[in-house]
Amino acid sequence: MTPDFILPYEETAQKGAYAASRALIVRQPWADKILDGSKTWEIRGSATHVRGRIGIIPARSKMVSGYCNLVAVRGPLTISELLETVGLHAINREELLRQGPPYPCTYAWVLEQSAKLDRPIAYNHPRGAIIWVRLQDSA
Repeated sequence: MTPDFILPYEETAQKGAYAASRALIVRQPWADKILDGSKTWEIRGSATHVRGRIGIIPARSKMVSGYCNLVAVRGPLTISELLETVGLHAINREELLRQGPPYPCTYAWVLEQSAKLDRPIAYNHPRGAIIWVRLQDSA
């Protein structure tokens, strides 16, 4: 079932209309894993106060590829907590054991109801944006 916030392409593509006001830039393959629902924790080095519907932008794509809900932040997480939750964040267990947590203070941004768009929607990437993009400002 498609979440209610996923609008038909024709409706969202008109005049830069987006189904969210912000989008998170995520490296591949993590962006695809978020959008297919196999990754529900996005691991970051800081917390965020953002909640609600967000777009997902695969890094360097200049396209909003889908949407999800950012519902909570957990952390800072210990290495034990990261090892217990590999199925949520998809970081390789052996990599965690070898290298430890990816950040000095590691947080999980909890995502729900992800859905990939049939056709990604272009946006104008603002200079200096590396984590968030305000979509209403980029059209």
